[in-house]
Amino acid sequence: MAERFSSFNLKGLYSSDLQRAVQTAEAIGNKHGVLPVQTPLLREINFGEWEGLTYNEISSSYGEEVRKWFDDPFQRAPIGGETLSEVCQRMEVFLRDIATRESEGTVVVVSHGGLIRSILHCYLKQKIQQLWEIQVDNASVSLLKKQGAEFKVGCVNSLDHLESEYDGEAVC
Repeated sequence: MAERFSSFNLKGLYSSDLQRAVQTAEAIGNKHGVLPVQTPLLREINFGEWEGLTYNEISSSYGEEVRKWFDDPFQRAPIGGETLSEVCQRMEVFLRDIATRESEGTVVVVSHGGLIRSILHCYLKQKIQQLWEIQVDNASVSLLKKQGAEFKVGCVNSLDHLESEYDGEAVC
């Protein structure tokens, strides 16, 4: 990831405050002499009581709730967790804030797959069940472009920087 962004003139570098994201953002920042700004707004989805459990453990303990969540994760949340609508609202707050501070140039944001998938789904204006079709691999790059007051999806799940390790096609 650090190599991917090494030739960019970064105007900002932001990261979830969780360890995996911070480490990736620091590697990118080291190439530019920039420290990432850490924020909980970029954290992974809050799964409440499901946190730390495997999918099999969640399914066996929360079967009906899991089915309902998969049917409409934008309106339903795990007990003590958040809906994907809330995740998108959280990300919107972050994006609007940095858009006012970083009006031009490249801003790198390091976050987590669930949050990235959720915000891409919102900006792609897809149907609910299409959420599960959005691929967000580890170390992939997705791009949002600010056009006026709007954000448009420019790239989803690019793995070009890992080309020698990846056999699939990037969607860019």
